[in-house]
Amino acid sequence: MLAGLAISPQTPSSAITDEAFHAADMILVMTVHPGAGGQKFMPECLEKARELRKRFNGVEKHIQVDGGVGPGNICDCAKAGECAEAERFGYSGR
Repeated sequence: MLAGLAISPQTPSSAITDEAFHAADMILVMTVHPGAGGQKFMPECLEKARELRKRFNGVEKHIQVDGGVGPGNICDCAKAGECAEAERFGYSGR
């Protein structure tokens, strides 16, 4: 069984402790508020993925984004961190 950890737009990346980061199999950065469909992508949330990737540089961990990802922002998402959501749009990998 795998375990993931998600943070919503209002949660800072610093809320993810070293211990929690290393215990999780993947980290999900929400780029919309969870629970309501049809929301617009919040690009400011990508900074959290960048911060986590920088903070844990060298650690093999999936850092993913979810919410409002599409052809217009998929490259920015991929540059911020790994992007599993991107797989729906034909992108996979770092």
